[in-house]
Amino acid sequence: MPRLLAGLLLVVPALCGLVSTASAGAVSTPSPLPVQGTALPAMQVWDAAAQQVMTRQGIPGATLIVTYDGRVVLERGYGYSDVAKRSLMQPGAAFRLASVSKALTDTAISRLVQRHKLSLTEHPFTTVLNSLRGPHGTKPVDKRVDRITLKELIEHTAGWDIARIGFDPVFDPAVVERGLGIHSTPTCEQVIEYMLGRKLNHAPGTHYAYSNLGYCVLGDIIARTLHTSYGAAMQRLVFGPLGMTHTGMSLSPLTARRPDEVTYYGQGATDTGPGDPYRLPLVGALGAAGIVTTAQDLIRFVVITSGQVAGSTPWYDADASHSAQPYEDPPGASIQFEIDGSLPGTTTSFGEYDRVAYVFLGNSRNPSLEPDNSPFFHAAMDQSTWPPGDLFAPPIP
Repeated sequence: MPRLLAGLLLVVPALCGLVSTASAGAVSTPSPLPVQGTALPAMQVWDAAAQQVMTRQGIPGATLIVTYDGRVVLERGYGYSDVAKRSLMQPGAAFRLASVSKALTDTAISRLVQRHKLSLTEHPFTTVLNSLRGPHGTKPVDKRVDRITLKELIEHTAGWDIARIGFDPVFDPAVVERGLGIHSTPTCEQVIEYMLGRKLNHAPGTHYAYSNLGYCVLGDIIARTLHTSYGAAMQRLVFGPLGMTHTGMSLSPLTARRPDEVTYYGQGATDTGPGDPYRLPLVGALGAAGIVTTAQDLIRFVVITSGQVAGSTPWYDADASHSAQPYEDPPGASIQFEIDGSLPGTTTSFGEYDRVAYVFLGNSRNPSLEPDNSPFFHAAMDQSTWPPGDLFAPPIP
């Protein structure tokens, strides 16, 4: 059976093919796609899987890393990081993670629980967030927010439901700006402030509804607990300890990309206008979708936090009720999971199948298609022998 990260859907809903966008222009990529990077012998099935996903989704550029027993056996770049310039995709290119960011937010929460700075049963709106108010300093209109637990935020059962709200407040800044009377893209705390002026859609803990807002709240909890920004807190809790040296927060404005960051390409009507990859208001979505990283850094996260390699310290708690971590089985047990992320201009996923782990990052997405990364699991099952050696020096961790 597939296994999921705590609080994360196997398939993340879209927020709003060959590719076009108002910001990036029409895209036309040659076939076969150029391939950069290295694979140890007999790994062709993975190249085929990556290109199958790219073709289905209309993705002009992607990276893929595969490990076996914690050893990196493939790191590839496919297609183009910038189609107009014909810049070839390099294996170390940086991408927005979209909702895969939530997995790292969960891990930071778990670290704070382990340090006894937080408890999954506590009510954060009465503790760490007790100074937050509704619009214009008013009291929250729904006292039930005081009953929301940390665990319910992680599990998307806090009570907000965008199907009933009619929009996603994290990704619809115009509504929040009007509600607060501000003239700038709202921050995460301003989004929370606006939503404290509205009633919950469900009693906390009674209904599952996928919530970017809940992870905006979790990001703010992390920042306030360490008395710093979300990005600085994540560096202390996750990025630094795991050696994720090429990981940080999405830059603002979004036209200001990191030096190693790819060009993003939208597709279709829902990926233009407000859905243009370069108009996404990620400043208000840091805990939910604001992280930028490379496949090399993300595979370190996957391998180390699942305890795949000798000497790593999996952030694991045998009692799942006291841990935000996804791995309910002891290290070394047979598990399978897949986590997807989707934003205009971004398709991301990582997964583990027994002793195999992979990370796939792409610079576009097809908004009319559900993510389907089953080719990677088929590749894991089809690969009958694995090469010796490790492409990472030094090896993970």
